[in-house]
Amino acid sequence: MHPSTAMLLERLGLQEISKDVYQASGQLDSGDHLFGGIVLAQGLSAAAQTVSGKSPHSIHAQFLHRGNPKQLIDYEIRRLRDSRAFATRESTAMQDGVAIATVTASFHHEEDGPEHQLPMSPGDGPGGESWEGSLRKALGLPKSATPDSSVMGELPIEILAPDGFAMFSRNVKQPHVTAWMRTRSALPSDPLIHQCALAYASDYIIQAGSFHAHPISAMEVQSASLDHALWFHRPIQFDQWHRVDLDSPITAGGRGIGRALIFSQSGELVASSVQEHLIRPTPDGKHPAARKGQLPDPT
Repeated sequence: MHPSTAMLLERLGLQEISKDVYQASGQLDSGDHLFGGIVLAQGLSAAAQTVSGKSPHSIHAQFLHRGNPKQLIDYEIRRLRDSRAFATRESTAMQDGVAIATVTASFHHEEDGPEHQLPMSPGDGPGGESWEGSLRKALGLPKSATPDSSVMGELPIEILAPDGFAMFSRNVKQPHVTAWMRTRSALPSDPLIHQCALAYASDYIIQAGSFHAHPISAMEVQSASLDHALWFHRPIQFDQWHRVDLDSPITAGGRGIGRALIFSQSGELVASSVQEHLIRPTPDGKHPAARKGQLPDPT
């Protein structure tokens, strides 16, 4: 197993420290802020520990405060609903007595019903520019360098875009992006692990369409996830390639909306997601980290 995938699985192995309270390490790398995707994945995993006989079908997260990547996270569970068909849990991520995020997860037992879906549009299979490669180029790093300062050297998720990513440049494109994602190694057979891995990955590139529509780089603004929703429609095998069709219908008021439809390689629509994110231009046109000397000035 690839080391970064092994570390992701380790981070999803929460420890129950008291009734309905679970603890985990937050960071997979040495970055200076806590990645929202890990909170999504761990919040879902913690909530699922308190539910039996039902599977997650949706999560809704609110990011409240910037988390500290060097501290443990406690997930405190509130049992909001237990009915015949559904269960709902609120998982609050806590550090130093402060709520940094809430993840509300809903669970549903398997049922039969009518089915339809939007078809996956024609397009190329997995391939193209990697998300990591785009970020390395934006940072002026050699190809062998690690863009996220990860001790593992590579992200646990492979992300490729046939037409590339413009979010790290000032190039303007239509606010649509097609990408392919999967974990870097095979995952255990537990369906929850695959859903948590997708939840983790869903926060990486959902902002891309918002940046493609404007002559600004993600390196020149302060950006952050504000809230994030993810719906699971069908079983997911996330160690296989999945196509992600992304768009952004609007940016306004310093905020952007990103949407994603997630298809299996065979064309089944397995999940969808929507996020609102902050896009705050900085006065000097530099990413906050660049002022600290952690990133080169954007070109």
